[in-house]
Amino acid sequence: MDAASWANLIAGTAFVVAVVSAVIAWKAASEAKLANRISIHEYQRRLYEGFLEAYELVQMYGLNTDLEKFARLTVHIKTAPLYVDDSISRELQQFYDAFIEVYDAESKLKRAYSDSADASKRSLVGGNIGKFAKAESEKANIFAENCQAEADAAVKRLLKIGSDLDKVFVDKIKLG
Repeated sequence: MDAASWANLIAGTAFVVAVVSAVIAWKAASEAKLANRISIHEYQRRLYEGFLEAYELVQMYGLNTDLEKFARLTVHIKTAPLYVDDSISRELQQFYDAFIEVYDAESKLKRAYSDSADASKRSLVGGNIGKFAKAESEKANIFAENCQAEADAAVKRLLKIGSDLDKVFVDKIKLG
C-alpha cells in the first residue's frame, strides 16, 4: 500500500470518527436539554400546586381565607419569573394582589359591622331612639352594606383571575 492510500485511509477513518463524535455530542446535548426542561418543570409543577392550593382556599373560604395559608404562595410568585413566561408571572402577581384586596375588604367589612353594631346600641339608649342616633345607625348600616358589596366583588374578581389562570397554567407548562 502506498503513502497516498494510507493517507486516504487515515483521512476516511478520521472523518468517520468525527461524524460519530458529532452524533454522540448532538445526542448528549439533546439529553442535557431534556434534563434541564425536566428540572425546570419540577419547579413549575410546585408553582402550580402552590397556586392551586391558594385558589382552592379562596374557593372554599372566600372572605374568610386564612392570610398565612394563602401567603405560602408568595415565595413562588416572587421566583416565578425565573421559571415561567411573563404572562403567567404577571397573572400570578395579579392573583396575589387581588387576594390582598379581598383581605383589605374583609378587614374594612369587619370594622363596618362593628361600627354598625355600636351605632345601633347607641341609638337605643334608655329605650328611646334619638333622631341623630337613628340617622347615625342607618348611615353605619348603609356603609356596612356597601363594604359587603365591595368585599363580594373583590372575591368574585379574585375567583375570576384564579379561574383564568388555572385554564392557561397547565397548557403553558406542559413538559411534552
